[in-house]
Amino acid sequence: MPSLLTEVEKNNLTPLLEDLFDTFARDIIVHKEPKKIVINSSTNSLAGYDDSSNENNFTYIPENKTFKAKVKYENAQDIEASKTLEGFPNLLNQGLVKIKVRKDAKDYISDGKVERIEIDGKSFNLVTDSAVKKFFNVTFYVYFLKETK
Repeated sequence: MPSLLTEVEKNNLTPLLEDLFDTFARDIIVHKEPKKIVINSSTNSLAGYDDSSNENNFTYIPENKTFKAKVKYENAQDIEASKTLEGFPNLLNQGLVKIKVRKDAKDYISDGKVERIEIDGKSFNLVTDSAVKKFFNVTFYVYFLKETK
């Protein structure tokens, strides 16, 4: 099937699509499950005796990374909060957030457990896996998120 654009035209549009992403992208922080580091593996306590006075032999190291993403606040999902007096459902607009990221962010999100993603000072949970979106010679990855309360 013939294309409306030649390969040369597609190659010329690729930097423009990258510039468009860079222009509207903002920082998101992907928080992963913290790493548990053992400080001292030898303990002096005896099993069954009060060892609540022992100090913790491990510490948690937070793991997060900042990426650029295009963020779009969606208003496409309604949830039923309660019934009204007339018996009709009272729908509250919950909404979703759609983020579009590059491959480095997708690889980081896919590798390990993501606890939350921070956008504009608010925390969000992943709702979907990544969806691949290709535009000529540029590939982005789309996720939908839901705000945590």
